Amino acid sequence: CVDGKSYNGQKVIITPSVAILKQINFKPAIPEKITAASKIGFGGVVKILLLFKNQWWMSALGKDLSRLRFITSNEEIPIWWTQYPELSTLLTGWVGGLKAEKLKNASSDEIFNLAFTSLSSIFKVDLNKLKNGLIKSKIINWPADPFIQGAYSYNTVESSEAYEELRKPINNKIFFAGEALFSGKETATVEGALASGLEVVKKIL
Repeated sequence: CVDGKSYNGQKVIITPSVAILKQINFKPAIPEKITAASKIGFGGVVKILLLFKNQWWMSALGKDLSRLRFITSNEEIPIWWTQYPELSTLLTGWVGGLKAEKLKNASSDEIFNLAFTSLSSIFKVDLNKLKNGLIKSKIINWPADPFIQGAYSYNTVESSEAYEELRKPINNKIFFAGEALFSGKETATVEGALASGLEVVKKIL
């Protein structure tokens, strides 16, 4: 560990993101596993959470948007969703792929400005009105997180065999788990990560 401590065990479950897995220095080396991890796609996402004083969007654009759930646009922060059917004043912004990677080193102020500018353009609402109506905010910049370096996995033309390779334990001692390795349909989700962990624990037991 960073503090110099080391831990010994009969078996270990390796659960970092595939981006981090490729950077771990295993001794002895496990090139077949590292190669497999490199064949699985791993993308970045930046999420913006904005909590407002009221649901101002419900009457935006001169329409009844009280049942609004999901928005796609061509703005810098293109995707937004509400908490409908819950009566919440929270809006969530989402940007992924190459656009998210470009925001990796952006400051919080820069990302917030993009978010407000995008919302202002989508709903034709005054920028200052949006900013003045804000209560709380939070940015989750997954590409900038040094311990994850992205958000979640995705399939590539080579990933099918890679998944199978990483699901195989090494000498019945080193096991791999995580959202990318769940054998069901819920990969790339928190549910998939938890289910993968359960699968591996059952194998060990």
